[in-house]
Amino acid sequence: MRARFLTVALLLMLAGCTRPGPPAPAPSPPEKPRGPLRYVALGDSYTKGEAAPPESAWPFLAAQRLRAEGHEVELVANLGVTGFTSRDVLRRQVPELEGLSPDLATLQVGINDYVQGVGEDAFRKDQGALLDALLARDVFSASRDAESDPELLARDGIHPSAKGYAAWVDPVLPLLREACAALKK
Repeated sequence: MRARFLTVALLLMLAGCTRPGPPAPAPSPPEKPRGPLRYVALGDSYTKGEAAPPESAWPFLAAQRLRAEGHEVELVANLGVTGFTSRDVLRRQVPELEGLSPDLATLQVGINDYVQGVGEDAFRKDQGALLDALLARDVFSASRDAESDPELLARDGIHPSAKGYAAWVDPVLPLLREACAALKK
């Protein structure tokens, strides 16, 4: 699945982009032109835009503003549901990402965990599982290819081989470039 979680990339790259390192590799050839970025919003009533028309929900407005700024982006789904907790999003919305193939996803959830009395430990566990599930739709899809291609695994059967690690570069490199460019601004 294609995924661009710029926020995650920014968090992962904050330190790496500011440290001196080896010289940058030669620029890769330009990517083929493609359609607009596919955007999916996950969350609760705040994401849904409860008590307002769908075109007033913040994900719709954010996509609209991005397009006005010249970015090609399409809100393909606003999955927000009133009353959803972190666990609900994990169980019922995250599985929908597979068919929606987003390039970009946002997540806004948590108030219902509080309102419904979810304990702090359970909330942290659910939030961690939710973030893990979202992150698994990036580099880890390349790792799952090892099930059908044994050359992607090292001899120990656990770690990637050199070919397996190299397979991670293509889905991650664009995110890293975006994160570094964003940090330079």
